[in-house]
Amino acid sequence: MQLAIDFVQGAFDDTYDTGIIFSTDTDLRPALEFVATRYESKTVETAAWLPVEGGQGVGLRLQTPATWCHRLTRDDFVAVRDLRDYTSRTK
Repeated sequence: MQLAIDFVQGAFDDTYDTGIIFSTDTDLRPALEFVATRYESKTVETAAWLPVEGGQGVGLRLQTPATWCHRLTRDDFVAVRDLRDYTSRTK
């Protein structure tokens, strides 16, 4: 819910030109449609991982007629992954 609110608020406050939601959660569709239809100056897009070859899943995507969905692969993930160890070292 917070992501949908932030997405709409960002459009209202004009804090982005292109909003991309990386999710397949269809509960976010109303926020995408609202921004796409009410804010003509905004570009609304989504992104989703394609299923791993031989893996389960059908490559679900969150898309509306007013949006474009970026379909990302494992190679895309490898290209941008963060290998930093964020675990705490305190005793």
